[in-house]
Amino acid sequence: MNELATKLIEDNKSPLMKFENVGSKLFFRCDNESSLKLVDDQVHHLEKLLSHSRVTRRNARGQATWCPEKKVAKVSIVTKGLIQNFGCQNKNGIILLPEEMCFLVEMNRLEVTQNEIPLSIQDCYDIVTENLVCTDDVSFYQAAKVNIPFCDYI
Repeated sequence: MNELATKLIEDNKSPLMKFENVGSKLFFRCDNESSLKLVDDQVHHLEKLLSHSRVTRRNARGQATWCPEKKVAKVSIVTKGLIQNFGCQNKNGIILLPEEMCFLVEMNRLEVTQNEIPLSIQDCYDIVTENLVCTDDVSFYQAAKVNIPFCDYI
């Protein structure tokens, strides 16, 4: 277990950033020493790439799940700056309106799933157009404008 942990830590400290590939493909068997050395170096580099363990890294996108029955997105993974500017937090978690969800997906700051399937930007726009509340419930947006938690309205 300790060996695996140290290997993961070392691989995380020194990630492989680029893959050095030979410009030309070697279709025929090579006889000269320089091309044999090139092939051996390429095979060694590929073995190194395949033995390198992949570590889940932090990224700039949060994750949320769309709840069609409540017509909100529930955030499961929070990123920096998400809570201060978007959504509302209550005892059930962080909740995003469809408009906020669509904006964050379009800005590549949020990944939304529904039934374990990622939603595209077009799917998010469809959700927004299906769940328009701005014409029906003005008090909802007035409450959000004066920083009253809108979770009470949901």
